[in-house]
Amino acid sequence: MTNQATAMIQYEKLQYHIKFIQKQWLSNINFNKIAQSVLSLQRGLTGERTLITKHYMDDAEYLSAYLAYYWPVSYVQIQHCQQTVQDAGASLVEPGIQELSILDFGSGPAPMSTGLLDYIAAIYPDIHKVNLFFADISMAAMEIGEKIIKHSFYPFTVNCNKLSTNTFEKLSGYTDAFDVIIFGHSFNELAQTNTQNIVQVFEHTQSFITHTLKSSGAVLFIEPALLATSRRLISLRNFLIKNKTIAYTLPCPHAILCSVPEAGPSHTCHDEFIWKMPQSVSRLAQANALNREYIKMTWFFMFREFPHIKNKKNQSDFYLVVSEPLLNKAGRIRYILCGSNGRVALSAAKTDAHAKALGFFELKRGDKIILENPEQRETGFGIVQTTKITLLQ
Repeated sequence: MTNQATAMIQYEKLQYHIKFIQKQWLSNINFNKIAQSVLSLQRGLTGERTLITKHYMDDAEYLSAYLAYYWPVSYVQIQHCQQTVQDAGASLVEPGIQELSILDFGSGPAPMSTGLLDYIAAIYPDIHKVNLFFADISMAAMEIGEKIIKHSFYPFTVNCNKLSTNTFEKLSGYTDAFDVIIFGHSFNELAQTNTQNIVQVFEHTQSFITHTLKSSGAVLFIEPALLATSRRLISLRNFLIKNKTIAYTLPCPHAILCSVPEAGPSHTCHDEFIWKMPQSVSRLAQANALNREYIKMTWFFMFREFPHIKNKKNQSDFYLVVSEPLLNKAGRIRYILCGSNGRVALSAAKTDAHAKALGFFELKRGDKIILENPEQRETGFGIVQTTKITLLQ
């Protein structure tokens, strides 16, 4: 199945879920009231962040706002992550596996679980059964998530289990239990709930992963593209790589420690992509003057073992574009690239005809490129007449 065909199916499934959510939980609520709750929720989660660690999902107005606005966004986020795994030639499911066990930690009304199940149904035909575990402090949210999933039609059986917790301790009995663990915007809440220092939080998380995730399993972390949350997640990735807890990550497959945390307190890194925004989300965004053209997040799919890669070509010799185009005082456009040797700048004069012919000025964050024969400059790489850029699909 092509990426375009997969994207079409994904969008149709999202619209299917949105219609069900609107009919079941939003049809009797005034639009302006939902819009006001969305703005309040947005400020509480990504603005002042006063709602972090609070039981906001048990507030009916906030839960409705989440279903109307954040549920579709979260659904698309996890599908973007899974598509990146697919594009890398990696597999979330080992060949021949017919049964999966998934933990959605901080599940809420299950947008992440639903998005993952929809993708599994489209990509992995051998799966016959999924044991799905929600872990959240809001039983009301988990019950809605279960209803959404039961309303879906999957080519496999889904058994839903609801665990009322937001701590690792209550999951200590699940040894080597899960093929996939999802932390969808929940790791930052876990870290803020914990009064320990950040290294102890990392150690606690490492212990949980090694205890509950199968050796062939993968854990997904998605966090808001905010300075503090992004830097914390990048630091967690460094910690887990350094301690050999994980062997392979995406979207950054290079098994090196990221230099962002040590580059300075203002440095960070995130992913972003344009999406086909559902009309219901667009109306709410416009009502609150919120920019939702791009979805931004910091995320990592982390594999405990090196996964099966269908095509290992170019797995180590490409660069990932990790910035927007930046204009310096000398009139050069530069991007920050990340490769097997770390982060490096690639620049060209803004009037450079060869750079234009190479498509340099059209590069965007998230692109993967093969770079050949760049000029070695004092501050990174430059484009010269012998330079070649190949954009990887």
